[in-house]
Amino acid sequence: MLTKTEIEEIIQIIQERVGISTYLTTGIALPGLDIDKLRSKGMFKGDTGSVIEDAYLYGILSTLDPSMAIASYPVIKAAILAMPLSEIEKQAAEWLSTNAAMYCKGLGNTIEATTLRIVHDSTREMAMLGKIRETLSEGVKARKTHSQMVTLLRVSTKDVQRDWHRIVNTEIHNARTQGTAQGLRKQFGDDVTVIIRSHSDCCDLCRAAYSKGGTPKVFSLKELSSRNNVGRKAAELKKEPGLPPLHPHCFCEVMRFDPKIQTFDSKDRITFKKRPATN
Repeated sequence: MLTKTEIEEIIQIIQERVGISTYLTTGIALPGLDIDKLRSKGMFKGDTGSVIEDAYLYGILSTLDPSMAIASYPVIKAAILAMPLSEIEKQAAEWLSTNAAMYCKGLGNTIEATTLRIVHDSTREMAMLGKIRETLSEGVKARKTHSQMVTLLRVSTKDVQRDWHRIVNTEIHNARTQGTAQGLRKQFGDDVTVIIRSHSDCCDLCRAAYSKGGTPKVFSLKELSSRNNVGRKAAELKKEPGLPPLHPHCFCEVMRFDPKIQTFDSKDRITFKKRPATN
Protein backbone atom coordinates (compact mmCIF):
# COMPACT_ATOMS: atom_id res chain seq x y z
CA MET A 1 0.00 0.00 0.00
CA LEU A 2 1.45 3.38 -1.01
CA THR A 3 2.15 5.96 1.67
CA LYS A 4 1.10 9.61 1.47
CA THR A 5 4.71 10.59 0.71
CA GLU A 6 4.94 8.05 -2.13
CA ILE A 7 1.68 9.30 -3.65
CA GLU A 8 2.96 12.89 -3.48
CA GLU A 9 6.17 11.80 -5.25
CA ILE A 10 4.13 10.16 -8.03
CA ILE A 11 2.08 13.35 -8.50
CA GLN A 12 5.27 15.43 -8.61
CA ILE A 13 6.77 13.17 -11.28
CA ILE A 14 3.62 13.47 -13.41
CA GLN A 15 3.52 17.25 -13.02
CA GLU A 16 7.21 17.61 -13.93
CA ARG A 17 6.93 15.41 -17.03
CA VAL A 18 3.80 17.18 -18.24
CA GLY A 19 5.42 20.55 -17.53
CA ILE A 20 8.54 19.67 -19.51
CA SER A 21 6.50 18.35 -22.44
CA THR A 22 4.41 21.53 -22.42
CA TYR A 23 7.47 23.78 -22.29
CA LEU A 24 9.28 21.95 -25.07
CA THR A 25 6.16 22.03 -27.23
CA THR A 26 4.84 25.55 -26.61
CA GLY A 27 7.67 27.47 -24.95
CA ILE A 28 5.30 28.22 -22.04
CA ALA A 29 6.25 27.29 -18.48
CA LEU A 30 3.23 26.14 -16.51
CA PRO A 31 2.66 27.83 -13.11
CA GLY A 32 4.80 26.31 -10.37
CA LEU A 33 7.25 24.71 -12.81
CA ASP A 34 10.89 25.64 -12.10
CA ILE A 35 12.50 25.33 -15.53
CA ASP A 36 16.01 26.14 -14.29
CA LYS A 37 15.78 23.53 -11.53
CA LEU A 38 14.62 20.83 -13.95
CA ARG A 39 17.37 21.76 -16.40
CA SER A 40 19.97 21.53 -13.62
CA LYS A 41 18.67 18.03 -12.80
CA GLY A 42 19.45 17.06 -16.41
CA MET A 43 15.81 16.46 -17.34
CA PHE A 44 16.28 18.44 -20.57
CA LYS A 45 18.91 20.63 -22.18
CA GLY A 46 18.90 24.11 -23.67
CA ASP A 47 15.98 26.38 -24.34
CA THR A 48 13.13 26.11 -26.78
CA GLY A 49 10.78 28.25 -28.73
CA SER A 50 7.28 27.11 -29.55
CA VAL A 51 6.90 24.12 -31.81
CA ILE A 52 3.23 25.05 -32.17
CA GLU A 53 4.08 28.60 -33.24
CA ASP A 54 6.73 27.34 -35.65
CA ALA A 55 4.22 24.97 -37.23
CA TYR A 56 1.76 27.84 -37.68
CA LEU A 57 4.40 30.07 -39.24
CA TYR A 58 5.65 27.28 -41.47
CA GLY A 59 2.09 26.83 -42.69
CA ILE A 60 2.03 30.47 -43.75
CA LEU A 61 5.52 30.32 -45.23
CA SER A 62 4.99 27.14 -47.25
CA THR A 63 1.80 28.60 -48.70
CA LEU A 64 3.56 31.80 -49.77
CA ASP A 65 6.67 29.97 -51.00
CA PRO A 66 6.09 26.35 -52.20
CA SER A 67 9.86 25.77 -52.43
CA MET A 68 9.91 25.61 -48.63
CA ALA A 69 8.34 22.12 -48.87
CA ILE A 70 11.73 20.70 -49.93
CA ALA A 71 14.01 23.18 -48.18
CA SER A 72 16.49 22.17 -45.46
CA TYR A 73 15.85 22.87 -41.79
CA PRO A 74 18.36 25.78 -41.52
CA VAL A 75 16.79 27.47 -44.54
CA ILE A 76 13.26 27.05 -43.15
CA LYS A 77 14.33 28.30 -39.72
CA ALA A 78 16.01 31.38 -41.16
CA ALA A 79 12.97 32.11 -43.32
CA ILE A 80 10.59 31.83 -40.36
CA LEU A 81 12.70 34.18 -38.24
CA ALA A 82 12.88 36.70 -41.05
CA MET A 83 9.22 36.50 -42.01
CA PRO A 84 7.29 39.73 -41.30
CA LEU A 85 4.07 39.14 -39.36
CA SER A 86 0.98 41.24 -38.98
CA GLU A 87 -0.35 41.94 -35.50
CA ILE A 88 -3.19 39.49 -36.09
CA GLU A 89 -0.75 36.75 -37.14
CA LYS A 90 1.41 37.39 -34.05
CA GLN A 91 -1.67 37.14 -31.81
CA ALA A 92 -2.81 33.99 -33.62
CA ALA A 93 0.61 32.34 -33.13
CA GLU A 94 0.60 33.31 -29.44
CA TRP A 95 -2.96 32.08 -28.98
CA LEU A 96 -2.17 28.72 -30.58
CA SER A 97 0.76 28.19 -28.20
CA THR A 98 -1.32 29.22 -25.19
CA ASN A 99 -4.19 26.98 -26.27
CA ALA A 100 -1.80 24.04 -26.72
CA ALA A 101 -0.33 24.70 -23.27
CA MET A 102 -3.82 24.65 -21.76
CA TYR A 103 -4.53 21.37 -23.56
CA CYS A 104 -1.28 19.84 -22.26
CA LYS A 105 -2.11 20.98 -18.74
CA GLY A 106 -5.60 19.48 -19.04
CA LEU A 107 -4.12 16.24 -20.30
CA GLY A 108 -1.72 16.28 -17.37
CA ASN A 109 -4.64 16.75 -14.98
CA THR A 110 -6.37 13.77 -16.58
CA ILE A 111 -3.25 11.61 -16.19
CA GLU A 112 -2.90 12.72 -12.58
CA ALA A 113 -6.57 12.03 -11.80
CA THR A 114 -6.43 8.63 -13.50
CA THR A 115 -3.26 7.68 -11.60
CA LEU A 116 -4.79 8.73 -8.28
CA ARG A 117 -7.94 6.73 -9.07
CA ILE A 118 -5.82 3.64 -9.77
CA VAL A 119 -3.93 4.17 -6.50
CA HIS A 120 -7.21 4.71 -4.63
CA ASP A 121 -8.80 1.59 -6.12
CA SER A 122 -5.69 -0.44 -5.31
CA THR A 123 -5.63 0.87 -1.72
CA ARG A 124 -9.32 0.11 -1.29
CA GLU A 125 -8.82 -3.37 -2.72
CA MET A 126 -5.91 -4.01 -0.31
CA ALA A 127 -8.06 -2.85 2.60
CA MET A 128 -10.85 -5.15 1.40
CA LEU A 129 -8.39 -8.07 1.17
CA GLY A 130 -7.21 -7.39 4.72
CA LYS A 131 -10.83 -7.37 5.92
CA ILE A 132 -11.52 -10.65 4.10
CA ARG A 133 -8.51 -12.38 5.65
CA GLU A 134 -9.34 -11.04 9.11
CA THR A 135 -12.96 -12.17 8.87
CA LEU A 136 -12.06 -15.61 7.52
CA SER A 137 -9.41 -16.08 10.21
CA GLU A 138 -11.88 -15.20 12.94
CA GLY A 139 -14.50 -17.44 11.32
CA VAL A 140 -12.15 -20.43 11.25
CA LYS A 141 -11.15 -19.88 14.89
CA ALA A 142 -14.81 -19.76 15.88
CA ARG A 143 -15.50 -22.90 13.82
CA LYS A 144 -18.03 -21.08 11.65
CA THR A 145 -19.66 -23.00 8.81
CA HIS A 146 -19.19 -22.07 5.16
CA SER A 147 -22.55 -20.28 5.01
CA GLN A 148 -21.88 -18.44 8.27
CA MET A 149 -18.57 -17.14 6.95
CA VAL A 150 -20.22 -15.92 3.75
CA THR A 151 -22.69 -13.97 5.89
CA LEU A 152 -19.87 -12.59 8.05
CA LEU A 153 -18.05 -11.33 4.95
CA ARG A 154 -21.14 -9.63 3.58
CA VAL A 155 -21.74 -7.89 6.91
CA SER A 156 -18.10 -6.92 7.66
CA THR A 157 -17.37 -5.56 4.16
CA LYS A 158 -20.86 -4.18 3.46
CA ASP A 159 -20.50 -5.67 -0.02
CA VAL A 160 -23.28 -7.97 -1.19
CA GLN A 161 -22.26 -8.00 -4.87
CA ARG A 162 -19.15 -10.16 -4.68
CA ASP A 163 -19.13 -13.90 -5.10
CA TRP A 164 -18.35 -14.59 -1.45
CA HIS A 165 -18.92 -18.34 -1.85
CA ARG A 166 -16.05 -18.44 -4.34
CA ILE A 167 -13.82 -16.36 -2.06
CA VAL A 168 -14.59 -18.51 0.99
CA ASN A 169 -13.97 -21.75 -0.93
CA THR A 170 -10.69 -20.50 -2.36
CA GLU A 171 -9.33 -18.93 0.83
CA ILE A 172 -10.23 -21.90 3.01
CA HIS A 173 -8.59 -24.32 0.58
CA ASN A 174 -5.56 -22.06 0.37
CA ALA A 175 -5.29 -22.07 4.18
CA ARG A 176 -5.62 -25.86 4.25
CA THR A 177 -2.95 -26.26 1.57
CA GLN A 178 -0.55 -23.95 3.38
CA GLY A 179 -1.15 -25.89 6.59
CA THR A 180 -0.46 -29.21 4.86
CA ALA A 181 2.71 -27.78 3.32
CA GLN A 182 3.92 -26.51 6.69
CA GLY A 183 3.24 -29.90 8.25
CA LEU A 184 5.31 -31.64 5.56
CA ARG A 185 8.01 -29.01 5.91
CA LYS A 186 8.28 -29.53 9.68
CA GLN A 187 8.31 -33.30 9.33
CA PHE A 188 10.55 -33.83 6.29
CA GLY A 189 12.24 -30.49 5.58
CA ASP A 190 11.75 -27.87 2.86
CA ASP A 191 13.24 -30.10 0.14
CA VAL A 192 10.64 -32.84 0.59
CA THR A 193 9.26 -34.06 -2.74
CA VAL A 194 5.54 -33.79 -3.34
CA ILE A 195 2.87 -34.26 -5.98
CA ILE A 196 -0.36 -32.38 -6.49
CA ARG A 197 -3.26 -34.76 -6.60
CA SER A 198 -6.07 -33.38 -8.77
CA HIS A 199 -9.65 -34.54 -8.92
CA SER A 200 -10.69 -36.66 -11.87
CA ASP A 201 -12.83 -33.78 -13.16
CA CYS A 202 -10.20 -31.07 -12.65
CA CYS A 203 -9.75 -28.32 -15.23
CA ASP A 204 -7.29 -28.44 -18.13
CA LEU A 205 -5.11 -25.79 -16.49
CA CYS A 206 -4.50 -27.84 -13.33
CA ARG A 207 -4.09 -31.03 -15.35
CA ALA A 208 -1.37 -29.45 -17.50
CA ALA A 209 0.35 -27.73 -14.55
CA TYR A 210 0.42 -30.64 -12.15
CA SER A 211 0.58 -33.71 -14.38
CA LYS A 212 2.00 -34.94 -17.67
CA GLY A 213 -0.03 -37.36 -19.73
CA GLY A 214 -2.13 -38.05 -16.65
CA THR A 215 0.84 -38.93 -14.46
CA PRO A 216 1.43 -36.48 -11.60
CA LYS A 217 4.59 -34.36 -11.85
CA VAL A 218 7.01 -34.58 -8.94
CA PHE A 219 8.02 -31.25 -7.36
CA SER A 220 10.05 -30.14 -4.39
CA LEU A 221 7.89 -28.37 -1.84
CA LYS A 222 10.40 -25.54 -1.81
CA GLU A 223 9.98 -24.73 -5.50
CA LEU A 224 6.17 -24.80 -5.34
CA SER A 225 6.12 -22.61 -2.22
CA SER A 226 8.40 -20.02 -3.83
CA ARG A 227 5.92 -19.24 -6.61
CA ASN A 228 2.73 -17.16 -6.45
CA ASN A 229 -0.14 -18.05 -8.79
CA VAL A 230 -1.91 -14.68 -8.63
CA GLY A 231 -1.79 -12.52 -11.74
CA ARG A 232 0.17 -14.98 -13.86
CA LYS A 233 -0.75 -16.15 -17.35
CA ALA A 234 -1.96 -19.68 -18.04
CA ALA A 235 1.21 -20.55 -19.99
CA GLU A 236 3.36 -19.52 -17.01
CA LEU A 237 1.25 -21.51 -14.56
CA LYS A 238 1.43 -24.62 -16.73
CA LYS A 239 5.22 -24.36 -16.88
CA GLU A 240 5.96 -23.31 -13.29
CA PRO A 241 2.92 -23.54 -10.99
CA GLY A 242 2.81 -22.69 -7.33
CA LEU A 243 0.94 -24.51 -4.60
CA PRO A 244 -2.83 -24.89 -5.02
CA PRO A 245 -5.24 -23.22 -5.39
CA LEU A 246 -4.23 -22.46 -8.94
CA HIS A 247 -7.50 -20.60 -9.58
CA PRO A 248 -10.82 -19.91 -7.79
CA HIS A 249 -12.66 -23.10 -6.78
CA CYS A 250 -9.46 -25.15 -7.22
CA PHE A 251 -9.39 -28.17 -4.89
CA CYS A 252 -6.12 -29.85 -5.92
CA GLU A 253 -4.25 -31.27 -2.92
CA VAL A 254 -0.56 -31.43 -2.04
CA MET A 255 0.80 -34.71 -0.73
CA ARG A 256 4.20 -36.23 -0.06
CA PHE A 257 5.76 -38.50 -2.66
CA ASP A 258 9.06 -40.32 -2.24
CA PRO A 259 10.46 -41.28 -5.67
CA LYS A 260 13.01 -43.58 -4.00
CA ILE A 261 10.38 -46.02 -2.89
CA GLN A 262 7.22 -44.93 -4.69
CA THR A 263 6.06 -44.93 -8.32
CA PHE A 264 2.85 -44.86 -10.35
CA ASP A 265 0.97 -47.81 -11.81
CA SER A 266 -0.75 -47.95 -15.21
CA LYS A 267 -3.73 -46.03 -13.79
CA ASP A 268 -1.47 -43.30 -12.31
CA ARG A 269 -2.10 -44.50 -8.77
CA ILE A 270 0.71 -44.34 -6.24
CA THR A 271 2.30 -47.70 -5.58
CA PHE A 272 5.51 -48.91 -3.98
CA LYS A 273 8.46 -50.04 -6.01
CA LYS A 274 9.32 -53.71 -5.90
CA ARG A 275 12.41 -54.55 -3.93
CA PRO A 276 15.15 -56.23 -5.91
CA ALA A 277 15.25 -59.98 -5.43
CA THR A 278 17.90 -61.26 -3.03
CA ASN A 279 19.70 -64.57 -3.28
